[in-house]
Amino acid sequence: MGCPINSIKELENGLRYRKQKMVVVILASANSDSRATDFVLRNFHEMDMLSDDVDFYLPGYGINQYNKTPIPETTINWIREDSKRLFPDFHYNHIRSIFNYDCENDIARCIDSPRLGRIVFNVAEFTDFVLEFTRRIDGFHYLGGCQMVLLRSTYEGIPNYNEARVYDLDNIINSQSGLSLDSFLFRTFQAIRNGSFETTRHFRNPLLRKLFTHNKLSKSAIIHEIDDLYNEATRYHDTERYYNFIVQNIIIDMNRRLHWNISEEDFYFISYSSRNVMQAETLKRLFQDNNIHVWIAPDGIPQGREYPLVIPTALKLAKIFVLLLTPDSAKSQWVRRELAIAIGNSVNTKVKVILSEGFTVSDIRNDNELEFLLDRVQVKYEYSDLIHSSDMLNSFISE
Repeated sequence: MGCPINSIKELENGLRYRKQKMVVVILASANSDSRATDFVLRNFHEMDMLSDDVDFYLPGYGINQYNKTPIPETTINWIREDSKRLFPDFHYNHIRSIFNYDCENDIARCIDSPRLGRIVFNVAEFTDFVLEFTRRIDGFHYLGGCQMVLLRSTYEGIPNYNEARVYDLDNIINSQSGLSLDSFLFRTFQAIRNGSFETTRHFRNPLLRKLFTHNKLSKSAIIHEIDDLYNEATRYHDTERYYNFIVQNIIIDMNRRLHWNISEEDFYFISYSSRNVMQAETLKRLFQDNNIHVWIAPDGIPQGREYPLVIPTALKLAKIFVLLLTPDSAKSQWVRRELAIAIGNSVNTKVKVILSEGFTVSDIRNDNELEFLLDRVQVKYEYSDLIHSSDMLNSFISE
């Protein structure tokens, strides 16, 4: 059953309610030119029917209460303002509209489902979900196309992110193996629903045939069989090479926008709340005046590139992660996502914190998540000191 969702919390609530042992999450940005995304959006109704009691979640999509009637302009404005309230740090002026008013002319922006009605895409919610996935799933990289994530869950319905399996659906479409995306998804749903495919003869692995015969097919065995399916579908496709190709193209686009080489030169990544944009821009200029390259959103986002693809790439390459910590940024889920990713990349990236707007070390200690994330980070610099004292600024840079 297809389940449009707008957050990780909604996914976890669904798992607790349904208590399924395994579910599928499909990351499909309606703003991308992915052929696999196009397939999923165009065939949502068929997938919704054939998946039956196997849930597949579609992050970043929500049900429009007006169904197939045109969305009133006043409602569109209200939804957009509400999204800005929920995601104040998302740079709406640098993205295309998150709503589509005419699905017949632009099917990639919304879905018409006979069961659910009209489903619309929200790029801010999608980006938030992808960044949270990046934080929770070790080694996960969003490739900007269409990816399927297979999640196990406990008996209590709690997802096990440590054992998540990720499959790039664009690899299947671009492969010449002969196994279609249609067939891969259909047989994946069957495997999860029945613990097997239609008959034992579908199993290439003799152990799986034996397990099926005794009706004791485990979650691991199901995953192994889906892995086999994916390997068959992509046997002529080098996934690692494909990922590197995508990243290299993003880097080329960023280099053109920044006018310096982001992959070869050290740079600062500034993480901040857009409510503190003037302070962030001031820090950017101070660092640049000291011959330091700076990456900051939205300036560092190449035209036509998506946030959930560019930001993790910039974070991975950053030598220094600078957190402008204010009451606003402390409440920002975007900033926390970026901080968590930077902390996870501590081998390559050093985290530095600048306090501002009255935010103190005591405030950090009173916030369990921030205290945990910044446990090994020395916090001693304040924004006002850095902009008024060249000695303090030099000390910050030299550390």
